[in-house]
Amino acid sequence: MYASRGIRRALKRLVTRFIGEPFKQKTLLPAEVDTADIRRIIFFCQHDTLPEIFLSLQIFSGTRNAFPDAEIVVVADRRTAPILRHNPDVDVTVRHYGLLVNWPLTEAFGFARVLLGGCDLCVVLQTEGLHTPFHLLVACARAGYVLGSEQAAFSGFVAGMLYNLVAPFHLTSHHRLKQRRDITRHLGIKTDGAGAGLLFETSEQSDALNLLFENGVDSKQFILYISAEYRVPESEWLHECFLGVAKHFALSRDAAVVISSPAADTERQRHLIDSVAGIQLNSSDLGLRRQAIVMHLSSLILTCSLDSMYLGAAVGTPTLGLCDSIDMQEWLPPTPAFLSISGRQGEVSRMSVEQVIQATEGLLLQRALAGSFFDITEKALDDYLDFGDIDDSI
Repeated sequence: MYASRGIRRALKRLVTRFIGEPFKQKTLLPAEVDTADIRRIIFFCQHDTLPEIFLSLQIFSGTRNAFPDAEIVVVADRRTAPILRHNPDVDVTVRHYGLLVNWPLTEAFGFARVLLGGCDLCVVLQTEGLHTPFHLLVACARAGYVLGSEQAAFSGFVAGMLYNLVAPFHLTSHHRLKQRRDITRHLGIKTDGAGAGLLFETSEQSDALNLLFENGVDSKQFILYISAEYRVPESEWLHECFLGVAKHFALSRDAAVVISSPAADTERQRHLIDSVAGIQLNSSDLGLRRQAIVMHLSSLILTCSLDSMYLGAAVGTPTLGLCDSIDMQEWLPPTPAFLSISGRQGEVSRMSVEQVIQATEGLLLQRALAGSFFDITEKALDDYLDFGDIDDSI
């Protein structure tokens, strides 16, 4: 094993010396960029999670404002790309599937057409080293300018050959979600405005309403949406919380309980469904967009899944997140309609079910008093990104 590592290092040094260094591009200053010639922009987003996509919306919006006549293309992970559908700041969304063997043939041809069309500016919203296949995709875009972070640009010889615009490392060395803003700010794009949220067609909303109706749920009812994804070691505590909150609202508000869970039918899931006459929806079959609409039609969301926390917050439904790690704090949605119960691993489960129920009632009361809903506004996002006194200097 150690011998193979040594061989790889030697090959890397060899290739860097004879290929990387001779072909390495000159790093341009922002003033050297002819922005008048930028008519097509491609954003590359590798391994994006839902939080990263949601908090990148203002970047796409800022780019649209800076280049109103340019075509904006976003290459996003196949799991998160549906979030960008109907977004007014994105002209084309292309899904990437990672390894070539995972690509459907029709998708691969469409993807190739987009890349071979070339672009004037390529923005890589990644601050860590990209995988080599992704470098090749960036190269295929044949961009006049390639913008990324110094941390990514100098992580390998291929990257050094691609980038000619590099955001200095000191800008991108703090909060992970701020790093994306700093990359685009390097080119003078203002990213402190509000981005477009989730937009749905009438047919999509009707489809979700029909789904609830077919399962005996009236959309005018109080609907409790539970994303029941059990994890170890807090799975037993989570189950008791889900069950306690579900019984509470079933009795106090005659709530319809909608339980979203993966295809796996565990004993705990069956017990939860049977105890409150709940409706089970397979989260894998729902898809992100239909899941988001069902959440929007719900009155309250209870979840331990970060993705569900963001979907719930993005559609404006009061959402209570149960976080089993203090590290999740930096990822939590920036909205008054969201409340988290979090702590260091193992601490959260010390809370009683009654305390969790009180938290849900308090969240609903706060929502009723404030009348607020989630929007990725400048103030909300800045408050979120300033969590923990993060430096926002440029």
